[in-house]
Amino acid sequence: MRNDEHLQTLPHGSIVAVYGSGGRAREFLEHLAAHRPDVLIYCFLDSFCGGHFMERPVLTLDSWPEAQGACDLIVVASMYHPEIQKALLTKSISNFFVFEDGRILDPPPAGARYVSNFKRPGCLWNRKHWDRLILGYDDEAVFKEAITQVLPFTMVSQEGLVALCDIVRYCEELGIEGAFVECGVGQGGSSALMALMNLRYGTARRELHLFDSFQGLPELVEGKDDVSLMRRLLEMPDLPGTGRLVPAGVMAADQRYARQAVLEVAKYDAGHTHFHAGWFQETVPPIAGSLGAIALLRLDGDLYESTAVCLEHLYPHVVPGGFVYIDDWCLAGCRQACLDFFATLDRRPYLHVLDQCGRFWRKPEGSGQV
Repeated sequence: MRNDEHLQTLPHGSIVAVYGSGGRAREFLEHLAAHRPDVLIYCFLDSFCGGHFMERPVLTLDSWPEAQGACDLIVVASMYHPEIQKALLTKSISNFFVFEDGRILDPPPAGARYVSNFKRPGCLWNRKHWDRLILGYDDEAVFKEAITQVLPFTMVSQEGLVALCDIVRYCEELGIEGAFVECGVGQGGSSALMALMNLRYGTARRELHLFDSFQGLPELVEGKDDVSLMRRLLEMPDLPGTGRLVPAGVMAADQRYARQAVLEVAKYDAGHTHFHAGWFQETVPPIAGSLGAIALLRLDGDLYESTAVCLEHLYPHVVPGGFVYIDDWCLAGCRQACLDFFATLDRRPYLHVLDQCGRFWRKPEGSGQV
């Protein structure tokens, strides 16, 4: 989708305050000047007060009430947007949007934590220095072009994205049969990358089965997930650990962006793209048997139960020689779910290390568990 189409999210004739006074704020103003001249900037907000930026006054959040009546909404245009959004929600300010990677994103529901594209430290460095990254892997130019298209929609590291490209290419070149299935789609970057690689290397379109709650994570389970660690990492001391299938207010993603990534950016055939919205425990078991053979199963469920239910019901349909990609090995719940599942197999698979969190393995040839 073009930047001007993203900017249509802003109401016509809006008067906005821009939170940020750096490069991203400047980029946002350039987009406005080119595509939405009807949107007016009243002021900028930042941690300091005084002076001007781009010929507009700079205020602090504490002085915001003085200008609030003159503005329709806030646009957060800063690399520190997760912290800024927390500050806004703490002050009961929810009428804001986020400008990131040239796109306007809707804010999360009140109390939810925004899905940051810079979840892992290497991701920000990768994006900043992307044009200078030359690693010498096969088909680097092809992979790099495809990855560049999905960067705004993914939190995965460069190593993880390159590996995903390579796995799909291998499946296509060797004719490994089956669908591509992802559980934990988020904003759709990995789904779109699989689609792009199929279009580049495949001779026929594969079925894409894409599962996500699109409400964020469910509640964690004390004793299975590292609840105390997640509370500290997410700065959410009240994060529930009772395991209910209700939104925990963490990592919420909007299905619209996943659809945009797969259908508009990758331009994959809608007839071969299947979104399954809901909790994995409710969506995966009833449909698993009807998906047919699976060539690539990518799991990004973060938690024990979310990972376990997918392995239990979907792994039997992964063909011998097919692949399983685990995005969250570094999280205790996900890792333990995998180890418990391995204990049910005749032989524990060898795990290939991608980065600090990513792992994958191939289902053994001749396995009787298909």
